[in-house]
Amino acid sequence: DVEAALARVRADVGDSVRAFCEAAAASTAVDAFQRQRRYQAALDEAQAGNGRLERELADVHGRLHEATSAVAAAAARAAAADNEAGARGAEAARADAALRAEAAA
Repeated sequence: DVEAALARVRADVGDSVRAFCEAAAASTAVDAFQRQRRYQAALDEAQAGNGRLERELADVHGRLHEATSAVAAAAARAAAADNEAGARGAEAARADAALRAEAAA
């Protein structure tokens, strides 16, 4: 019977199309899941890199602070030495003036 054979062919084609669509959907779902895992791995790696950069930045900031403090301390010592040298120069000038006055008298 032709109509029965045609109905079986239609049913077989329908089953085949349905099976193909289900396989394609499953494959798409697997691909999407694998992409999501790759994206998550890339995100995790980027976050780890960001953490490393933040730690390095904090370290550099600490060293910069230490260097700034050392420069400020050196500048203070230089200013104190300059003041002391100025005071000694003034004292020497007074002593020289006193010696000249004594020699002139």
